[in-house]
Amino acid sequence: MTAVATPAPPSPNNRIAITVAKEEEAMFTKLLPMSMVVKAVS
Repeated sequence: MTAVATPAPPSPNNRIAITVAKEEEAMFTKLLPMSMVVKAVS
């Protein structure tokens, strides 16, 4: 039970999750202006 209470050490999985989150954020910032333009046109 103590293992569950202790926080997990940094692992490659965490790094992958961080990089994926950064890529998703970059995609969102790229798509956001497009959606704004589409809303303005419609």
